[in-house]
Amino acid sequence: MTTRVQSFDIATVKDVGEYAGEYFSDEVNATYVLRAEGAKLTYSVNRESRPGTLVMVRPDVFGVSGMGFVFQRNSTGRIVGFSLQDRRIRNMKFEKVK
Repeated sequence: MTTRVQSFDIATVKDVGEYAGEYFSDEVNATYVLRAEGAKLTYSVNRESRPGTLVMVRPDVFGVSGMGFVFQRNSTGRIVGFSLQDRRIRNMKFEKVK
């Protein structure tokens, strides 16, 4: 069975800056730093890795090189964290700390 994904216009996304910040996982003791650079969202891990650029797949979902970042919002719509997915990881939680 095939499911059609509804396309969206990235121009309708208000601001990638709302995704920027520091996200921490105590499970793996790692911090992802996300930065808005114009209309792009970049990331680095533990402030040491070379920055990469995340690609928006749909609102609140970004991807890069087989990894998926699924952002969570609270009841007021504020981003509070994300779950990381890849070939070997499912739903590793990162909490927004800054």
